[in-house]
Amino acid sequence: MLGLVRAILDEGLENRDFINARVKNFDAFAKSLEPYTVERCAELCHIKPDQLRQAARQIAQSPNFLILYGREAMFAQQNDVAVARALIALLLITGHVGRANNGLVALYPHNNSTGAFDMGILPDGGVGRARVERRGLSAREMQAGKVRALYVMACDPAADGDFVKPEFLVVQDVFLTETAKLADVVLPAQSFAERDGTFTNTERRVQLFRAALKPVGESKPDSRLVDHRGNRQAIGCWFGDVELCNRRSRDGRDRGDGAALPRNDVRRARGKRQTAASARGAGESQQRTDVDCNGRVGKYFEWQSVGECGGA
Repeated sequence: MLGLVRAILDEGLENRDFINARVKNFDAFAKSLEPYTVERCAELCHIKPDQLRQAARQIAQSPNFLILYGREAMFAQQNDVAVARALIALLLITGHVGRANNGLVALYPHNNSTGAFDMGILPDGGVGRARVERRGLSAREMQAGKVRALYVMACDPAADGDFVKPEFLVVQDVFLTETAKLADVVLPAQSFAERDGTFTNTERRVQLFRAALKPVGESKPDSRLVDHRGNRQAIGCWFGDVELCNRRSRDGRDRGDGAALPRNDVRRARGKRQTAASARGAGESQQRTDVDCNGRVGKYFEWQSVGECGGA
């Protein structure tokens, strides 16, 4: 990556208008690349310098440029952010940021990683990836013993090693994993094939799926287990019994980014639902504008109450 950046700078192919308007500390960054000549980077990558320069020209001169990176880069990023920063630097100096068909896209290793992030599992992000005032702990920090109680869902940190059991451990999973064997309480969750729910893919498209199998034993959807826990703790968790209709609600608001509803929008949506419910008669059909089973949807939709729907 640094070789590509250096080649672009050496040939003066950087997008100066974009850099002057949107990029800070560019001169200091360019100076820091002096040791990384194109020849040195090419040697480290076992390619010819001309190949690196040719790739750099194509990137800089292309009207659109999109970088997709996957598992290897993500694992490297956990220990060193240099890879991610180099990718971002390449996009910034060429101006391939902030418009359609340009930017950086992470290909997450699991089919609903994006949906999980939108639900607020990131330490510095709330529901809809809204910024939070106080950063939480990362998964690595929590499994290292920095918490007294831990609620684990859909993962097995004990099997990965370096797991320190807290004073109180709750595990919610389909199988009796290594972490579940250490738990004080185990909650039996349903697999994706036993419940309704949604997956959110890399382009942030919410995809509805249906149960194909009958639940095993007394297992419950993840959303229902969390809902019960919230009610017992008087937190007021809510996962609606809803089905996504095919058309948007009458207010038609489109957030434009295909992202989740921020917290204020979620509250407004719930307020509309509660107001509408109080105004309806007991025998009337129920329709409401709200968020989906995962607490997330890119646009406002109209919903109908049809039965239990578990989050993915």
